[in-house]
Amino acid sequence: MTAQLFGTNKKSGNCYALAIRCFVVLLLLNSLNCFSQSALPKSIDSIEKKINLYGIKNQSPILFVHFDKNIYSTSENVWFTGYLLNVADHSLYKTLSVTLVNDNSHSVIQNDKFVMKGGLTFGNMVIPDTLTAGNYSFICFTNRLTNGNPDVVFTQAVTVKTSNKSPAKKLSTTLEVPSQFAKVRFYPEGGSLVNNIQSIVGWEVKSASGVPLAVSGLVYQDKNIIDTIKTNGYGMGKFALTPLAGSNYYVKLYAVNKQDTLYKLPKALTQGPVITLQQAVVNDTLMVNIHDEQHKKLYLIGHNYKQLLFAMPVIMAAPNKKLKIIIQKIPKGLTQLTVTDSLGRPFAERVFFAHYDRKTQLHIATTQDEYATRQKVNVSIRMDAGKADSGFVSVACVQDNRIEIRKQNDIESYIYLKRELGNIPLRENYFGNSEADKQYLENILLIKGWRRYTWVDVLNTNPIDTIRKKEGLVFKGTVTKSGKPLKQPVEVAVIGHSLTTVSTDNAGNFILYDDAMVTDPGKKAAFSVNGHNTPDYRVHVVGPYPVVYEKLAKQLEPINYSKQEQENTFYMELINNDHAIHLNEVKIKGGKNTSFYGTEANTPTGRMVDRYTISTPFGKVNLPNRDNQLKGGEIVDTQWGRKEVTRETTFIPSSSAHLGENIDMYRFTGIYLAQEFYPADYSAGPSGPQYLSTLYWKHLIKVTPGKDTEFSFDTSDITGRFKIVIQGVTGNDVVYGEKIFNVVKPK
Repeated sequence: MTAQLFGTNKKSGNCYALAIRCFVVLLLLNSLNCFSQSALPKSIDSIEKKINLYGIKNQSPILFVHFDKNIYSTSENVWFTGYLLNVADHSLYKTLSVTLVNDNSHSVIQNDKFVMKGGLTFGNMVIPDTLTAGNYSFICFTNRLTNGNPDVVFTQAVTVKTSNKSPAKKLSTTLEVPSQFAKVRFYPEGGSLVNNIQSIVGWEVKSASGVPLAVSGLVYQDKNIIDTIKTNGYGMGKFALTPLAGSNYYVKLYAVNKQDTLYKLPKALTQGPVITLQQAVVNDTLMVNIHDEQHKKLYLIGHNYKQLLFAMPVIMAAPNKKLKIIIQKIPKGLTQLTVTDSLGRPFAERVFFAHYDRKTQLHIATTQDEYATRQKVNVSIRMDAGKADSGFVSVACVQDNRIEIRKQNDIESYIYLKRELGNIPLRENYFGNSEADKQYLENILLIKGWRRYTWVDVLNTNPIDTIRKKEGLVFKGTVTKSGKPLKQPVEVAVIGHSLTTVSTDNAGNFILYDDAMVTDPGKKAAFSVNGHNTPDYRVHVVGPYPVVYEKLAKQLEPINYSKQEQENTFYMELINNDHAIHLNEVKIKGGKNTSFYGTEANTPTGRMVDRYTISTPFGKVNLPNRDNQLKGGEIVDTQWGRKEVTRETTFIPSSSAHLGENIDMYRFTGIYLAQEFYPADYSAGPSGPQYLSTLYWKHLIKVTPGKDTEFSFDTSDITGRFKIVIQGVTGNDVVYGEKIFNVVKPK
């Protein structure tokens, strides 16, 4: 199955058209079975059909959203790029909803919606200045539902630091130690221990609150010590065990408080196969060992819960069978091994990671590793030739202390690990080349791979389970006259980024699809009943998104990273460095816009339009005047600081949109187009202090294998470490890279 990444929608500058022509993502491949199917029983054919049905039942798009950082201060901009993968028809996906939720109260703080085209979406939001410090999450979903729920959801945890004080709480000084309250779990390789057969047992230890613990312990056979074991800093470890019939096995932990606790291992089966992998992180060759004292013929099935990748008979001429399997044609990523008998009954399962060496290397180079404040940084990026197709990436350069590793998401580990295995122990680099990196992943597959063991669900899947109700979210409206339902249809004008008209039914009801609700950033869509110059008409619109994001907010299961009162640590550093923005005088003037409204006209029969531009060192930027609150001479907050407003009145003639003075216009928050990020530009000369934690943000930069892609930006007045983060998609993979540089004061 191939999954097209970009659709056919157009965007100014032909960026989307380029994306469409350049590549198709191949995250799900049509893979040839590695072995002949002629010798396989009908039960295996039945299993293949079940796997295919299970894949159809659970098929869903893949959404990843790249945020510029994950630590924000109040009144600060959040920039993001969304990538929608594994979609056959991108034209159905028109909107990305982004909701900010408080992790503790599950309350919705803010929601905005953004245009999605061809599987891409870009946007920005401002963190409200009323928030208290703490943990929050951005919940992202599209306009498509399956069986009443969003068919794809992505969550990004963030930290907000602010000067707003949270309720005072006493900090706990209690040291968590592995005691009788520690959570200890055992994961025999293949799923079960079997008497008289050696197995590898993965084990994991966490505190009562879920923090991984590095501990030591003793393995007991009845009352005798037979082994000493330990977990690493991720709370994971493994040991070998050959259980004997009639014996019980325990692990005793040595706690800091000297209290011993016994944890019982699962009881061993009397018979059955045991599967062992020499390595679970492999390239093109997989070495498998199957041990069974009873069965003479087994079957080894490789699949990804979407399709059968290979199946082969295993003749057990001796109790132990070693297999060498060439996996060159199966997809990169997690693959499941299942051992069954001739009736298709599963006995053992194991997950492995295929083609670990197939990485799209992204090289990021800067002209130097250290820069002065307000100095230009020139960056070049290059992908290795011959290993990847062309692609598109988003780029962020941010203050390094604005990225918490524990809350960091990258597209590579998300696509290949986290999406499949859930929350996994924290690590800065999940796909490094060192032995420590690979050993970490080996432990993950042994312990966290159990999340994928859903064979019973596979076998219970029926064709009726694949029938799913798919629908799109739509806006619904009603027109009334003098507070009463209509008796005949009317025409409703929807004025957003463009003009759309829609007819109501006899009762005044109408439906609006997302395309009609598109507006410029910060603007609202306006509604008017066309051709009826009377104030009696009223338009009421109900958006479909609140029901969905309120439900998702209640279902949010955030990770308990730390106590709320600790989240505001070092806030003064944020204040001093990048929260207090100082600019020279800024003037705001009404701007002419003839794209829809026609030429500017100073006529008393017109309506004033809220279109402003703000001249800054970064360039001219749209400034939304929400709900007509700005007045000349007022002091207002912009994202760059508090500045005095001078306002010029702009009138729009009623004839341009058939709007009379007496027509009621209902304003409704729309779906925003992308807004460009304007980096600092000091070429105009000195200005006030510039404390910017995000130096650069850019979406949809094209990258070509073997060719350099270059861009540049200026540092601000913040010193210290900065990190360039680049991630995106190519025609056959996803790509991710980082680069660190330092900023110092001029000497």
